[in-house]
Amino acid sequence: MHQLRSILPALAAALLVPVLRGRVAAQPGCTIPSDQHVVIAIEPLEMVPGERRVLTLSMVRAPYTPSEPLPAACRARWSVPAGSHTRVDNRGQLQVTRYAKPGDQIVVTVDVGGRKVRQEVHVIDPHPNPIAGTWTQSGPAQCTGAPDAAAEPVRELIIRRDGRFSATFTPFETYKDYWGTYTYDRSTGALNMRTVGGNHVPPRLDLAGTARVANGRLTLRGMWLGDREPAPARTCTYVFTR
Repeated sequence: MHQLRSILPALAAALLVPVLRGRVAAQPGCTIPSDQHVVIAIEPLEMVPGERRVLTLSMVRAPYTPSEPLPAACRARWSVPAGSHTRVDNRGQLQVTRYAKPGDQIVVTVDVGGRKVRQEVHVIDPHPNPIAGTWTQSGPAQCTGAPDAAAEPVRELIIRRDGRFSATFTPFETYKDYWGTYTYDRSTGALNMRTVGGNHVPPRLDLAGTARVANGRLTLRGMWLGDREPAPARTCTYVFTR
């Protein structure tokens, strides 16, 4: 439980959390239970310049638990920062204009049922990123160095298009072992990941290597993603599937 609690600050930017900094005008019939969070998405949304998307609100008691609709009487008031190259209407339709640049981060705010709620939106490169997605290690890694020691497989490698990643040996709810940022060169396949935090960061990680996707499989070469238990560093080739 301590590990689960320790990840929540790292997810604060990703989780749409109700902020009760003063009540907005009451709405008759719009009563949100005190044990419910109002959310749009658990993690930051990714949108490309020129994209439109209708944002929808729901209620959850905890991340990754079943959601419930808001009471029909609830009316949301949406807003975005001035000069952010975004627009939002009273139906929650968000538009990222063509002037937005990959790397921009926008915070959408909504007042509903006496709560003020925020959601991060990351503007991403419109070109496809072949390595982006949620991957699961397929079979043991092929390593040099300590060949008789089998490393724990990475059962969840999440590579987001906004330049962030996380790695987890045993996924459970919101738990992640470590996370950070990455750069990827599509032409050469060079992948460089850098950790910025974690609940369990194995020592002597080597997160610089190459990444290629073919036939639905992601292959990482020349890297060491660590182990769940203390283990000597190695240089490995990993194969992942979606």
